[in-house]
Amino acid sequence: MNSSPEAKRAAARDRKRKQRAKAQNLGVKEVSVKLSESEREVLDNLCQVRAGKGNDPYTRDEYISTLIRRDNERLTEQLKRPCSKCNLPLTQSCGGVYKGSPDCAVSILGNPLKL
Repeated sequence: MNSSPEAKRAAARDRKRKQRAKAQNLGVKEVSVKLSESEREVLDNLCQVRAGKGNDPYTRDEYISTLIRRDNERLTEQLKRPCSKCNLPLTQSCGGVYKGSPDCAVSILGNPLKL
């Protein structure tokens, strides 16, 4: 097995080429996010802790992509549930007709779909 520095560089170039091709096929685009120093520290800690003990930490990209997918799953489930008072979908609601009622999603949650 050839593990010369040149062979390692060639293998790394090949891996990177495959990674770029996969990203292009998936339509991956770069998005920039502005975070404070403390937010970056929290993000890095979350990447490490959520990966589990003894595992390599998630990359920031992996962690944020996972959060987006999970939040979308949660929103999809929320949208399936109607308000228990007016029985209308949470995206429509009763417009506040039952506001103040303990069963009204608008009363309980304000905007039930808000983060």
